[in-house]
Amino acid sequence: MGGGGDGFNDEISETKATKTRNDDYLREDYLPIILNHEQLKALKISEETFIKCAIIVLEPIFRTMKRLQLEKIK
Repeated sequence: MGGGGDGFNDEISETKATKTRNDDYLREDYLPIILNHEQLKALKISEETFIKCAIIVLEPIFRTMKRLQLEKIK
């Protein structure tokens, strides 16, 4: 879960630590979803709703990533 300490989901406010963390995740084929509490509150979206939607959206992405990894192995 992110917030003001991680930046506000833009390149200007993103901290060096956040950039490093996200780069590390993507290098390992892990797609980070960072929740920014302030943005969710402004959009009137609960964290629970956001997480449920993110899981639904990410499932096909993860399946595709796994298929591509298997293709590299073959």
